[in-house]
Amino acid sequence: STIGLCVGPSVEDAEDILKLFKKVFNIDGKYYESRKNNIVVQFLCAPIAKFLVEQCGRGALNKKIPDFILMNKDEKIIRGFFKSYIKGDGCIKNKYEAKMVTVSKNLAYQLMMLASKRNVFLTIMARDYKRYNKNANINYIISGQKSKVFKNIYLEDYNIKKTCHQILEDEDNFYC
Repeated sequence: STIGLCVGPSVEDAEDILKLFKKVFNIDGKYYESRKNNIVVQFLCAPIAKFLVEQCGRGALNKKIPDFILMNKDEKIIRGFFKSYIKGDGCIKNKYEAKMVTVSKNLAYQLMMLASKRNVFLTIMARDYKRYNKNANINYIISGQKSKVFKNIYLEDYNIKKTCHQILEDEDNFYC
């Protein structure tokens, strides 16, 4: 089976993923630019593809946080998860507000729950874009009044760029 990871426009992130997969799984992959100006990293490995589908869901509408992250008590892993999620599907606005976006309702509530376990209370706002595009999905935007606290706890002046969607750990990051 093919594994495709959309990593945004960063070639550097794509190369990091290739190195990480080689180191952890001893498999080679490739990357290419998709039609939406994003880079996709691709691997052929049925067992890893099956693992990612089981743990993270199949497709954007069915994304979820894997239980081994959701139930984890290690703050380094949780902090790394939030950093990586925002790096891939979020942004920092006005230096104080962290926002995360998904089309998966389940993932939106899991993100809110994971933050609330650390006394950071976020809200979810649903935006329906179907009136503009009949094929569009509802976007769930996760943010809140305590997003400054969220940023200070989890992002620590982290320089967020639009990049990756991985689920592996190396010396510096926990990719999701």
